[in-house]
Amino acid sequence: RRRVETSLAPLLRHFTGLHIIVELKNGRSYRGFLKAADNYMNLVLHYASTSVSSSVNNESSDTNQYNVAYERHSSQGLKETLDPEEYELLHIRGPSIRYVHLPGDANLQALIKEGLNRERGALDKYRRGKRKVKS
Repeated sequence: RRRVETSLAPLLRHFTGLHIIVELKNGRSYRGFLKAADNYMNLVLHYASTSVSSSVNNESSDTNQYNVAYERHSSQGLKETLDPEEYELLHIRGPSIRYVHLPGDANLQALIKEGLNRERGALDKYRRGKRKVKS
């Protein structure tokens, strides 16, 4: 029997490529294109930018270094830091997320169906690639 996932975390995997806004518990917001998500709601945003919400007291902004990591690879292959307001790749830990805002015009049903087909195709490809052990 197939287990049905009912939380947001596994659902986010189907929204790769979608422009989203992620609001953290410390009041900071990030917007960017969802590149990856896992079952723990850890997210990777591509071409992300940040802003601090004025409605939330941002006392814990110094702890943000543990919740968000960013990097950019230069043409020489070296990692370098980007401007603190824009990131090429941004990793956000799931426990630090308060809200995930999806675009209002996104066709969620089609995105979920496309994501399920993509996962099914990857699973089929994996199964075909398995070696058969000779007895």
